[in-house]
Amino acid sequence: MLFLIALVVILQTGFGGGLITGLMIACRIISLVIILPLLTMTTPTGDIAFSLTRLGFNYKTAFIITSAFNILPSFQEDARQLLDARKLRTVTARRGRGKRNVLAKFGEYAKIALPLMIKAMRRASAAALAMDSRAFGAYRARTWRRKTKMSALDFIAFAAGIAYAAIAVTANYIIK
Repeated sequence: MLFLIALVVILQTGFGGGLITGLMIACRIISLVIILPLLTMTTPTGDIAFSLTRLGFNYKTAFIITSAFNILPSFQEDARQLLDARKLRTVTARRGRGKRNVLAKFGEYAKIALPLMIKAMRRASAAALAMDSRAFGAYRARTWRRKTKMSALDFIAFAAGIAYAAIAVTANYIIK
């Protein structure tokens, strides 16, 4: 994570983008890396979809966004299963120190990329079939089984997010 942020700052500074622009991009990356996992771990996807539709998104867009949140943990689980299967077959990279070990790990991930994509395509095909069989998208509006009520803590968190976004946009405007 820190390597990625340092790389962004160095590349922005080296290619004429400026140190401040690199730091702004790094702050954006940090906010995404911190906020999105926090959101997905603490809020059920049904509530996220309901909230997005209340904000004005149509339910197809809300479904796409929440599906993206659900796909990431399943990719991680599939990758872990494929790596475990390679370990059980004793087809793993040699253990070493330093750069060889890091390169060997990248090599392992490259070797499971194709099976991982095939598994993802099969999962997407099954999801598309399930959505078609349930007539997803047949109606313009969607009905919801429950309605959620927002607490004071929800409003405080929302206000903090808006304040952070306003500060970031203002800083970006002032710098440019």
